[in-house]
Amino acid sequence: MKSKKGIKKLLMALALVLCVAAFVPATAGVQAEAKTKKVTANKNYKKAPALKLGITYKVTEKVNHSMVKFTAPKNGTYKVTISNIATFPKVKGRTDHNLGSLYIRKLYYNGKYPMSQTVKTQGGRCSCLSTATKDSYNDFYKGRKVTTDTYLASRYGKIKLKKGETIYMDYSYTGKGGKCTYTMKVTK
Repeated sequence: MKSKKGIKKLLMALALVLCVAAFVPATAGVQAEAKTKKVTANKNYKKAPALKLGITYKVTEKVNHSMVKFTAPKNGTYKVTISNIATFPKVKGRTDHNLGSLYIRKLYYNGKYPMSQTVKTQGGRCSCLSTATKDSYNDFYKGRKVTTDTYLASRYGKIKLKKGETIYMDYSYTGKGGKCTYTMKVTK
C-alpha cells in the first residue's frame, strides 16, 4: 500500500491538471471572439450582412455602394467607425490614392428607401462621412484643420437609435470598380 504522502501528492497533481484543463478552454473562447471577422458588403440592403456590437469587421466591397447593417440591441447612442480603407486587390509598387464616402441610412417610406441620416462626426454634423486611404490622407490631408468634409483615414459617426432600429452603412469608393476593403466597428 502506498504511503499517505504519495496519495496526497497524486491528488494534488490531479487537482492541478483539472484546474489547468478547465481554464484553457475558457480563455480560448475569449480569444476567438476578439478576432476580426470578415464579411462581404452587399449592394441590396435587404441582403446586407449584419454587424454585431463591439466586434471589429474587415469588410470587402466588390461593387460600389455596397452596404452592411446594424440593429440596436437597446436604446442609446451608437458610434460607427470606419478605418483602414484600401483598394482591393492591392497593386504592388503603387500608392493607393483613393477616396470614399460613408452614408449612414435608415429606411423610410414604408421601409422601402434607405435615407441618409445626419450624424455627429469629427468637425461637426453631416450626412456624408468623407474617408481616404492612408496614402491619400498622408499626402494631401494630414495636418489640415478637420471639418466635416475633410477626408480622413479613420472616421466615425454617432447616431441615436431605439431598441430594434436598424441602420445601413452604405460605402461608396473612388477606386477601380469600387472594389475595396475597410475595417468597421460599432460601439456604444
